[in-house]
Amino acid sequence: MYETACKGAVRHYVRLGYSAIKIMNELDFPMSYLHVQEMYTDCLIEAHILFIHEPWEMADEKPVFVKEQDAYGHVSFRKVSTPKPKSRKTDWKCETVKTGDRGEYQKKLDESMHKGTAYVRCFFTDGKSVDEKLHEYLSREQMDYLFGIQWLKGIRYHWLNERMYHILLAIPPEYRQEIELIKTKAKMIPF
Repeated sequence: MYETACKGAVRHYVRLGYSAIKIMNELDFPMSYLHVQEMYTDCLIEAHILFIHEPWEMADEKPVFVKEQDAYGHVSFRKVSTPKPKSRKTDWKCETVKTGDRGEYQKKLDESMHKGTAYVRCFFTDGKSVDEKLHEYLSREQMDYLFGIQWLKGIRYHWLNERMYHILLAIPPEYRQEIELIKTKAKMIPF
């Protein structure tokens, strides 16, 4: 019960856009940063903000409620999950965007962010942690967000939302010559 309450509180703050460290400071009950970070990352994955695999591999479960009646006539409903079909790889398009021409770069990011249809490959992590060099370019809030994610889970893609858009614009071309965007035809709406 404690675990469910904790996850519910963390999920609430994730929806408000809080970083893991800010969530830990807001909680009314004791919880380690590592535990908050794990729940925070799980919530971002569940909300399809982060992907640990290619986005076209996404297949959620669709809940269906089945009506059951026992021998005495009592009616109850049971939740049964049925898998949704996976999106096809052909529904997705990979685009490499050069960071050198800042005007063109920002235009492509703007377009992708406002459509809500793109994910960016996470180039700023080695699969274990965030590159320390980013401290030179990112604000404290942006670093708190990136360090609040457990990269050990193998996360490879991040939804191009406003937060990631500003992080990408803050990183200079010297750090990364190009980024990889994965776009879909359908608008992604996390949560």
